Amino acid sequence: MFTTPLSNDNAVAATYLYLKSIGAKVTAETVEETLKNHPDYPSLLATSDALNEWHIENVALQIKPEQIAALPVPFLTHLYLEGGIFALVKDVKDDAVEWIHPKQGIKREKKQDFLRKWNGVALMAETTEASGEKNYDENRKKEFIENLRIPTLLIGTSLLIIGLFIYSFTTDWHYNALLATKFTGVIISGLLLWQGIDKNNPFINSLCQAGGKANCNAILSSNAAQVTSWLSWAEVGFFYFAGGFIALLINPASVFLLWAVGATALVYTIWSVYYQAFVAKQWCPLCLAIQSLFIIEFLLHIKFLPQLKLHFANIVFTDIAAVLYGLAAAVLVWLFLKPLIQKSHQVSPLKNDLRRFKNNPDLFLSLLQKQPEMPFVPLNMDTIMVGNPNAEHTITMVTNPFCQPCAKTHKIVEELLFTNQNLKCQVIFLASNHKDDKRGIVARIILSLPKDQQANALHQWYENEERNIEKWQTQLGTIGNEKTENIIEQHKTFCEVAKVEATPTLYLDGYKLPQQYRLTDLKGILKYLPTTDLQINHK
Repeated sequence: MFTTPLSNDNAVAATYLYLKSIGAKVTAETVEETLKNHPDYPSLLATSDALNEWHIENVALQIKPEQIAALPVPFLTHLYLEGGIFALVKDVKDDAVEWIHPKQGIKREKKQDFLRKWNGVALMAETTEASGEKNYDENRKKEFIENLRIPTLLIGTSLLIIGLFIYSFTTDWHYNALLATKFTGVIISGLLLWQGIDKNNPFINSLCQAGGKANCNAILSSNAAQVTSWLSWAEVGFFYFAGGFIALLINPASVFLLWAVGATALVYTIWSVYYQAFVAKQWCPLCLAIQSLFIIEFLLHIKFLPQLKLHFANIVFTDIAAVLYGLAAAVLVWLFLKPLIQKSHQVSPLKNDLRRFKNNPDLFLSLLQKQPEMPFVPLNMDTIMVGNPNAEHTITMVTNPFCQPCAKTHKIVEELLFTNQNLKCQVIFLASNHKDDKRGIVARIILSLPKDQQANALHQWYENEERNIEKWQTQLGTIGNEKTENIIEQHKTFCEVAKVEATPTLYLDGYKLPQQYRLTDLKGILKYLPTTDLQINHK
């Protein structure tokens, strides 16, 4: 009774209305994403499971329609209307029912008329202090900004058009040179933005891999590539170049002001080159091209240096206005284009269909149990255990302490463990006891620690982007004394038997994770997997 087919848009809209009516802190975007990822979407079952994920207590029941007055309001239900819809029942009186149609708004009708299209199914929920989505405040701010995108763009575009009629155009050699660097910067920063959205684009990757240590993805996906959680340095660069380009077009006299702003970017240039050379020890060719443009811009107008005071004194309001107009235009254009590009790239409908398909537990189990079995882990072989030790599902991760993908995967594993108490993870190292094998050094240090300190030590190691063993040991504070050579040898033997060719290698409940699935997919799948008869029973 809880899997009646419903209109896609209706299911999301009605669920969100209901959540608002009970004061649940869940954003509209999260409601849509969670529901559409459910294998039984659209249905009351999908909504009930979503409420459970957000720690909202709920119960679904079916009663005789004439007993509707006994139900507490509001409640969510299904109506035989328009082919089947979700509806929010707001109030029930002796002779009337007030309910909300997600598209048509509040409706009041006689009770008998309402009961003719109601099957007696109701979903009721109640929030607690623990209810709501994770990071609600941050997600709500992002949603608020997204909702302001179109009106802000319209206002900003109107102001910019007015500005174009105010300013006249003049040119000279220095002006043309600066305009050219700005235009080049727009193109290169645009490529960086595209790389952030489509990391597998073959054209951009060909530009980013012009050398052994060239790796744009490694730099752009690091913490250093972000100004905040919602703003990247690539976006700042685009705003700088696009804004300057527009400012020059509407007011050529703003050359000095733009040069002065650009001169401050030299500080960022020094920091960026230092980070790539000594911290990441990898290069991003596109990033270096941007740094080169900053230097070129500075040198093109170095003539301003001897008379800085005079030039600053000659700055007028129109110069400042032109720069602000240009910056506003660049920001507004990107605010408008970014979500469109992201959504077009993701192909949202197909993506949601694929997720529901992949979240089907029968399909997943069928694929999983056809994968290679994980070698037996001897009882005397110590592994690092993370998560609830009594959990029924186990992820086994074969990892390399110096593998960047392993660090990212470890973070995803920790997030999965945080949201799923029925999951644990055991970590096995791809390492050796050879004196020059740094992997083995790190593994031995961790495994020599007391059991209750190992998971935290591994977390601290992967959080240490520099991969500096001495610094990490200092942070640990405690160094274990247990000899671990035999344990490392067992780990090495396991990897040889398992024929581990790359890290991370992942197993779930004794089977290698299918290639069709990523680790992040498990967040949706684990909720529907059986908790028995899945583990391999090694003889």
